Amino acid sequence: VFYVLGMLNDYNGRDVVEGADYVEHLYCNEGPLIDEFRSALERLAREQGLRAPVEARPQDCLTLFSSSELAARLNSCYQYEFTDDRSVGRPDGPGRRRLASGAFNFGLLYRNGGVDRVRARAYVAGAWRRWGGDGQFRFANASEKAEGIAMLLSQLGCSSVSVEHTVGMIPGGWTVRFVPTAEVSSWLE
Repeated sequence: VFYVLGMLNDYNGRDVVEGADYVEHLYCNEGPLIDEFRSALERLAREQGLRAPVEARPQDCLTLFSSSELAARLNSCYQYEFTDDRSVGRPDGPGRRRLASGAFNFGLLYRNGGVDRVRARAYVAGAWRRWGGDGQFRFANASEKAEGIAMLLSQLGCSSVSVEHTVGMIPGGWTVRFVPTAEVSSWLE
């Protein structure tokens, strides 16, 4: 579960519509990750005793993964702010549904007053697989994820951890640079 959570796109937070079945989407340039992400979701569904996610390609360059059960469980790992001014009409008739944006609850990666190395390993490895390379993580408009990854890397013993932000650019870019420990290097390989 933490590997999948690390791979999720937290662009401006995780947007959630109540009752929706959206799990994640991947773009054309992420083609090699599609099979890996599908396998990780299917394994997670089996481990949790849930049905496998549905995969759709509404556009040539977009692959969507959906599962109301998996979406609910993954979304429960985020902290949300619901506001009355962010709502949408119901696709199944009149009325309104609340829409929320959330940040991953990094507290789930800690136990007994310290970082849980197994959970942190899985989360960092998942994030690295999708967002990492050349000794750094790169995120678009995902400040909470960038700051959380930097905090984890520091607590895992990495040195020279820094977070850089592109000021005035749209989308905002967040880069996390670090010098890994031998243990962290082995996770990322």
